[in-house]
Amino acid sequence: MTITIEATDLREAISRGIGRLRHLAMRLTSERGEEPRPEYLTTAAVSLELCDFTETYWPLELKIRCEEQTKSIWGKERTYGLLRRVAPDLRKGWLGALKSMLRNASRNGNVDITLFRHGAFEKAVAVIENKGLLDFTDSGQLYAGSLKELKKDLDRNAEFVMQQGPAGGIEYSAFTFFLKDGGSVTRADADGFLAAKKTFFEDYVRGMDLEPHLRVNVLISSFDDGLYATEAAAAERDESGAPAVDMHPAWHLAYGVISIYREGVTIVDRKALHTN
Repeated sequence: MTITIEATDLREAISRGIGRLRHLAMRLTSERGEEPRPEYLTTAAVSLELCDFTETYWPLELKIRCEEQTKSIWGKERTYGLLRRVAPDLRKGWLGALKSMLRNASRNGNVDITLFRHGAFEKAVAVIENKGLLDFTDSGQLYAGSLKELKKDLDRNAEFVMQQGPAGGIEYSAFTFFLKDGGSVTRADADGFLAAKKTFFEDYVRGMDLEPHLRVNVLISSFDDGLYATEAAAAERDESGAPAVDMHPAWHLAYGVISIYREGVTIVDRKALHTN
């Protein structure tokens, strides 16, 4: 029986890892309402969750590595592809195939988390890039610095997944980040914020004009909050006559996971993550 990993299950494991971060951050700072930082705490929390997750798939001999060099991952993928394409007939076109394998990704640097499948040749299955807070202007657009971070990481993630087409290569990528909701007072307000930001990022990825075989999912969810259940609760006055929201201002932090992936040898999508 072939062992495979559901894209939905992998994305949910990443989400649970971010949930772990909430508890880690509180222990480190004893504060709530502040953006989680530094970014490597997200990497640590997600990696710990993935350690538990991969135990279920022990026949795949999965390995988790942090801060793997882009050129190293790219090189292993190119070598894997070269062997698959050239080995059946070393006499035909091997030099051209080799040259096509040796180019690097368009962006260098390290990848926060890489999930490898061990075998005769180590093969990357998934890459995860973690970012801190992405900031929006009052008009609902990303500031230039946040937009730059989003673009460079999503472009590289897509490049990893696209590099060998539907037949091979990395099969799943994720980009995680945080958002500060400065306008919500009630949980209903926060629901509107989450829906609006999900639409924003879905529109952004749609504008990337990805290849048809790639699938996308955008998750935007609450990370932690100090919201009021209703407007009446926010307006309730204390003994001095001050509204509750004035004495204890509402706050809300959200997180996002943008998945760009495709079905392959290891990743399957029977649960249709791309439709959620």
